[in-house]
Amino acid sequence: MIMMKRVLISLMLSIFTLSVANAASDITDVIKALRKGKVESALKTRSKIKITSSPDQFLYQLSECLAYNHKKNPKYNPLKAYDFYKRISYSDYVTNQRVMNCMREAEFNLETVRMEVEANLLEYARSKKTVEAYDNIIKICESCSYLEEANRGKEDLLFNKTLKGANLRDVEKFILDYPNSPNKEKAINMRDSIAFAKLPKSADAYASYMEKYPNSKYTSEIQSGLLQMSYDEAKANDNINSYAKFIGLYPNEEKKVKEFEGKIEDLQKYLTWKVEPKYKNIRLAEDSIAKKSYYLVNDFGKWGIMDFTGKELAAPSFDDFSDIADSKLIAKKGGKWGVINPTNGSTILDFVAASASDIEIISKNFIAFKQGNSWGLSYKGEKTAIQPFVSGSLTQFKYKVLRNGGVAMTDAGKLVIVDPEGNTKVDEKFDQVQWRNSDDIDSKYIKVRQGKKYGIYNPDGDLIGSINHDMMPYYDQDGIAIIKTSPSTEGWMDTTGAFLYCAALSEYKDCGGKEKMIAYKVGSHWGFLDKTPARANIKLQYEELGECFSEGIAKVKKAGKWVYINRAGEEIVSVPENQNDKVSRAGGIIYYANGSSYDMYDKTGKIGTISGFSSIDKEVSNGMLIVNKGGQACALQGGKECVTPTYDDMTKYCNGYSVVTNGDKKGLLYYGQVVLEPKYEKILDPNHAIDGDCEELLSGKVSDVILLNVFENGVSSRIIVKAGKIITTTKDEVRLKKFSNKYTAFETAEMGIFNAAKTGLISPDGKIVVEPYYRQITELSENYFVCKDANGKCGVLDKAGTEVVVPFAQSITSFDGKVVEAELNGDKMCFNKNGVPFLPKNSELYENGVFKNKKNNKFGLVDEKGYIKLYTNYGKISGVKDKSAVVLKNDKYGVVKY
Repeated sequence: MIMMKRVLISLMLSIFTLSVANAASDITDVIKALRKGKVESALKTRSKIKITSSPDQFLYQLSECLAYNHKKNPKYNPLKAYDFYKRISYSDYVTNQRVMNCMREAEFNLETVRMEVEANLLEYARSKKTVEAYDNIIKICESCSYLEEANRGKEDLLFNKTLKGANLRDVEKFILDYPNSPNKEKAINMRDSIAFAKLPKSADAYASYMEKYPNSKYTSEIQSGLLQMSYDEAKANDNINSYAKFIGLYPNEEKKVKEFEGKIEDLQKYLTWKVEPKYKNIRLAEDSIAKKSYYLVNDFGKWGIMDFTGKELAAPSFDDFSDIADSKLIAKKGGKWGVINPTNGSTILDFVAASASDIEIISKNFIAFKQGNSWGLSYKGEKTAIQPFVSGSLTQFKYKVLRNGGVAMTDAGKLVIVDPEGNTKVDEKFDQVQWRNSDDIDSKYIKVRQGKKYGIYNPDGDLIGSINHDMMPYYDQDGIAIIKTSPSTEGWMDTTGAFLYCAALSEYKDCGGKEKMIAYKVGSHWGFLDKTPARANIKLQYEELGECFSEGIAKVKKAGKWVYINRAGEEIVSVPENQNDKVSRAGGIIYYANGSSYDMYDKTGKIGTISGFSSIDKEVSNGMLIVNKGGQACALQGGKECVTPTYDDMTKYCNGYSVVTNGDKKGLLYYGQVVLEPKYEKILDPNHAIDGDCEELLSGKVSDVILLNVFENGVSSRIIVKAGKIITTTKDEVRLKKFSNKYTAFETAEMGIFNAAKTGLISPDGKIVVEPYYRQITELSENYFVCKDANGKCGVLDKAGTEVVVPFAQSITSFDGKVVEAELNGDKMCFNKNGVPFLPKNSELYENGVFKNKKNNKFGLVDEKGYIKLYTNYGKISGVKDKSAVVLKNDKYGVVKY
């Protein structure tokens, strides 16, 4: 009996000990131990705990946070601690009773944890003493208590780093990034010193320096010696640009100005007069069709003609001139307008028109003229090809130059067509005449209606067939028109008038695209017509049309079965009607369920078999077919599995991308490549590249860089991706700007403040060629971009991202690799790549190199390299061509050769 009691007591003690042990292993006790600093024992205990509930899972993650944040832990890592803190801070179990009891008993709360972790993060960054460490703690938190201090620490490190490197670009970036820094004044002085030290010893360089850094401590030093330096350089250079620039800068230095004006006069002595300056007016007339140029000269109120060498072709005897084309010049004589030959002044069309606008040069052989209120047509001025009948304005809908050189004119249903020699081919009155003015095939044809019947004239003005169509024919891009010749007769006709088919027609469908096939039904049978010249038609034999031709395959019904055929009419595979739901089509591949397998067919026939898929999507996109295997989504490409079946769901592919889902997390694929693992709550696409026009970015016509906004543990990030490869990731707000040369500018803005954004540039191959730095980057041309810096100054970048023109101007309009056309201080001028002006101060640049001295309103001329060819001595300059220009000097016009 005593022995039995001892056994029972021993058993009860064992049970009590086990229950105590289990109590000691509770996760709440691990947390309490960690809060007391007993890290080693807490970690040992925690390794034995089995988590069986969601609240305990929360507490386990809390213990991970506390453990990684404790310096006694050999694996101390405040970055990981903060990651666990983010997870639990967004959890619904924060208010769970068990969780709250645990934290109350351990005398802490989540706010305590946050402050402790943030303190350790800041200490971590300070101990590392690197910009990267500060970046790490700044990027992971948008509202942490240490942000101001962390940014200051990063700022100090960057400033010290900049001091050591003494790179002008780095200093300017520091000033831009930290406008309120206590080190800003030091940075500005450093920038000014570095820029000054790099200056070439030239007056232009010093002047540009003062323009860019007007408050520099070196300004007074530069100013004191600039006058003499400019004078010495101008004398040494001995060219018009240097002398003119000195005169523009120092107009009150009378003695020096007079000296340099004399130098300019000497340098201009090489100029010769092609036409002496003795005329009342001269205009340059360019015949772009005949590729000849003439000078129209006004002497004593009458106009004459000179060739481009200055040789007289027609003595001044005309009242005025207007347009020139095809070796015909519209001229006025005796108060009336006509047409002359500019090479000799001989009359082509008599002077009878009241206005120059009453004459229009149509082509080499034809001139339209207005007589009274109607337009007619003259053949070379030799004869009237079409008597005037076209009223109102002569628009492109009232006349048409034909393919063979003839002309058609129409008004109020009347149609007159003449051949290239001006002979009448058609002179008919219709109820309707029309043609289109576009670049397509149909626009070349003239359509007419007589009563209820329609007809077509070809591009040479010949009637195609007869006027017997019941509806207006229109040619498609393949040169095929739908026709109807009676209520029961219709079909198709090519551009020669030959019928593809013209008889009874029940129904039809144009397959469109590259297939160039038409499905048509006569009675109860379907067939196909080939729109190409091969005319490989498929005879009427099918009971139903399921799918028109696409990627070389059509679906039709024959003998009660669905049949897939190729363009030769050959059967690829047939399917009993009751098994139609077993077939899926992915572009050019047909999948036919065969038990647990799928047989695959293309336009050549069977190409293989796949197995293991429980379902196949009915729609293909971007060549990708989404399928289901073992309850998991995956994708096939060309009949081959290219996405492993590991996802719960996949969206339709769009521009090569599919959003995948696992549980409540999302990821992203690019075809079969994983771009983003499924760990995000949301993946948003602000520009709809992955849920909009699903072929747009695959066309190759535009940049295929995309922007994604992703959310992980409630924190958002922006990811820029190209062709499935991540280019960069940032917490900042981002905007993309795509250019015609397939480059992409990306703006990054802290806190979404885009008026202070920094802009970078991505090349077509997905490389960042310019890191975010500039205020703005815009497209200038195929090879160049305008960049605007923090000071609002514009420069030029090349395709490699190199700053080939330093920012100096308010705006830039062109750059050819050498000369910059830009606006500076309100003046439009030309500059070299360093922002040094070619033209003197107070100049304004116009077209063709003409520039104006705004002080005396005189004009000069600069060539494409920026060299002044004509000094500002002229009242007007125009007609600039092939090193010649029409000029006004002493109130008389001449042509100078330079």
